[in-house]
Amino acid sequence: MRTDRYKLIHYHGVWETDELHDVQDDPDEMHNLIDAPEHPKLVADLQKRMYDWLEQTNGMQIPLRRQAGFKGNRSGPKTVKELKFYEENK
Repeated sequence: MRTDRYKLIHYHGVWETDELHDVQDDPDEMHNLIDAPEHPKLVADLQKRMYDWLEQTNGMQIPLRRQAGFKGNRSGPKTVKELKFYEENK
């Protein structure tokens, strides 16, 4: 999800770290701001916009779910049912 100033990258793997970049101040995307204390509302807003757009454009065909408390390094199965899905589909 990208605005004129920020770019949010959400990974769907287990070990990836989500990313937030200020593309005006950091055009080379060298500094990940995902855990910066001044950006939790921005991250939540961009996450909501991303999932709203995916739902509107039929982009939820792969097993995606909205995540509460969107944080870097927090991807992966959250329930036993999801863990079973990941294990069965490796």
